[in-house]
Amino acid sequence: MTGVQTCALPIYTRDETKLFPQLFALSPELGGRSGRLLSDAQVFSLAWRYDPEAPPQTTAAQWIPAAYLPVDMPATGFDARAEKLDRVWFSAIRDDMLDALRTRQGAVWAYEFEWDELPAPFDRIFGAAHTFDLPFMFGNFGPSLYARFSFTRANAPGRLALSDAMMRSLGAFARQGRPDDPALGAPWPAWPSRLVFDAGPADKRISVRPR
Repeated sequence: MTGVQTCALPIYTRDETKLFPQLFALSPELGGRSGRLLSDAQVFSLAWRYDPEAPPQTTAAQWIPAAYLPVDMPATGFDARAEKLDRVWFSAIRDDMLDALRTRQGAVWAYEFEWDELPAPFDRIFGAAHTFDLPFMFGNFGPSLYARFSFTRANAPGRLALSDAMMRSLGAFARQGRPDDPALGAPWPAWPSRLVFDAGPADKRISVRPR
């Protein structure tokens, strides 16, 4: 079918698989054992009572098995295992889906969410994990499962600036079928390039990443 002007706006977060480190156990190449020491019940209990404005009340070592520490150890660390799982799961699905959509639709845009200004140690435990972009896209930083692990007064200026730009781009996409908006500060090229949504403590950081 030719001449179709429909469009799509798929989303992706840099650290998708850090929300699912139990899946490291699926293969020796991923580490061969779960990447999470806490049960879901323990995570939910901590998330309910955590104070993000206080000094850290937990450590990465209480969450992540020693085999995956230090977190940034090349090849065997938590970051490397999560990235490898992502390559064979989320990234592979993303690329296949967007390449297929591009053959059937007039235009396809994609973004990658990389905001990881969470208070320690959650900046390393979760980073820019699966669904962590949704509060930004919808401007809702109220109570939620991971809000107490993520949002602080210190990261509010950059976080809110990034959220504003993301919401404006979503509004532009709904109105005109294109996500470009002056708030982004950069043109949004179609896939296979993608727009990177990130922020520091004080302001948004939005850039273009070629495939």
